[in-house]
Amino acid sequence: MKTQTCLSAEPRDGHGDYQRAVHLLRAAATCDAGQSDARRQWIRAATQC
Repeated sequence: MKTQTCLSAEPRDGHGDYQRAVHLLRAAATCDAGQSDARRQWIRAATQC
């Protein structure tokens, strides 16, 4: 999983946020109403790297 390489190097705190963001993104794929919130969560998780 190439998208996890950053967080795999430092799994201490951001790993759970990454998994949660992935879950939110998958939920957003089926619910457009939650997409903006999922994207915010994703950006927060991604910028912790």
